[in-house]
Amino acid sequence: MPVQITIRGVPEEVRDQLAVRAALQRQSMQEFLRGELERIASRPSVEMWLRRVRERKTADETRVPSSVILSARDQDRAVTDVDRGCRYQNPSHPGRAAACRTHAVICSSSSLSS
Repeated sequence: MPVQITIRGVPEEVRDQLAVRAALQRQSMQEFLRGELERIASRPSVEMWLRRVRERKTADETRVPSSVILSARDQDRAVTDVDRGCRYQNPSHPGRAAACRTHAVICSSSSLSS
């Protein structure tokens, strides 16, 4: 059975932003907020999700060491950078993070001038 919910003390700016979002979806504020509440309620909270993950992990008794995860990550990055023709293949190179990860265009163009 539907119930009424009243929220007091909502700042005007928040109400205005919600009204804009509702209008963009061609919904009344009530329809929009009901949909948002249903969406939120249909998903577990972050805390509930983490608890479930931890329970599953404990029940399965599985654990992957961080060294294995980091090694796989580094191997994947090396392959990706070689495919791009990156000159910063050494993970400890000071320019690697900026040139290869964040600015792939710089990485590609710098390999052309090498």
